[in-house]
Amino acid sequence: MNRPVDNLNEIVDSFNQGTLSRRRFLTHAMAIGLSGVAATSLLGACSSSGSPSKGGTSGAAASETGGASGGTSGKRLKAALVTPQKTGDLGPVDAMVAGLKKGGADFNFDTQVVEVVQGEYLDAAQSLAAKGYDLILGAFPPMTDTLVSLAPKYKDKYFANIIGQVTDTIPNLKAVWENGSDNCFLLSALGALYTKTGKIGTVMNTRNPEMDRFLAGYSQGYKLTNKNAKFSFTLVGGQNPFEDPSSGNRVANLLHEQGADVVFCSGGQTSQGVLQAAAQSNGGFVATGMDTDQCLQHPDSTLASGRIYEGSMVYSVMEEVHNGKFTPGTSQKGIIDGGDDICTFDNSKPASHQDPQIGHKVGPSMAPEVRAMLWDLRAKILSGELKVSQEVTGIS
Repeated sequence: MNRPVDNLNEIVDSFNQGTLSRRRFLTHAMAIGLSGVAATSLLGACSSSGSPSKGGTSGAAASETGGASGGTSGKRLKAALVTPQKTGDLGPVDAMVAGLKKGGADFNFDTQVVEVVQGEYLDAAQSLAAKGYDLILGAFPPMTDTLVSLAPKYKDKYFANIIGQVTDTIPNLKAVWENGSDNCFLLSALGALYTKTGKIGTVMNTRNPEMDRFLAGYSQGYKLTNKNAKFSFTLVGGQNPFEDPSSGNRVANLLHEQGADVVFCSGGQTSQGVLQAAAQSNGGFVATGMDTDQCLQHPDSTLASGRIYEGSMVYSVMEEVHNGKFTPGTSQKGIIDGGDDICTFDNSKPASHQDPQIGHKVGPSMAPEVRAMLWDLRAKILSGELKVSQEVTGIS
């Protein structure tokens, strides 16, 4: 069985050779599973000689209102990251740590990272506040209650939940998290083109508001590029669903046994198990990464990665505190806001991409016109022409 991308290559070649009209091009592309939007994007890519679409420019960050008055640029500050997930995950926590270090260097902060387990969240964060830390960053939703309880008690300190949600009513507390549906939508659209079996699957860590946005994206994207594809997902669950590479490996192999030859992941250290399973499958299936560009860890078996810029989130909060322009409340950032994206899976450098990387192997093997179609879909998200729902529908 040919992959949809192989059939598309034939259509693209015929069009480029002049043996296929624009109308017949669209008819053939839709006949093999592309939606009208995707087929039109592919046609546009062919008409522009296969160059990746530049898309729009990234939207500006939300206006800064309220918060503390006056900057702190002349004062040495202290910031700490409190994380219930361990460092060394080659994913979100390491990205946060990198952002903390960069913010410390650029904005005159002494920094510290504190790893905690359940039951230690409050004591660890309160101890830091009592020791005079100006900014306390809590990682992930489990830290939310701790930050909400401490912020009113330490009104001269700043608190921020990175990847979480908080109330808007506390002036020294904020949260930042990714949209999640945009980048997963693009991964799904790409995976549905690549699959040969017609089956794609996702290793979901758990079900919560953040993970459901991922699931919403995964469950929509493939429908745009391969209406004949079948999508499924399996939960990791357990006590530590984000720190369980062994279960990630097991579930990825289970999805492959059920026919999936493209397996998506959902982040954390669990993703390492998914990536390793694909690398050990001897070409049986490819995986996608999450958070950082994890294609570079296993370039022969990783199709693409969903980028989440946790480091930039940490950095931006430190900048706000440094400049005296702290903005309370929750902000959710998608591709247009610089919160998430798809990696540069084909080694291109599309406009407005925060962190283009090279060294990918699977993506560059796909036809230039097909790759350009993905960048055109991204451009449509940036422009607002294509809107990805954050609601999970049609699956349970």
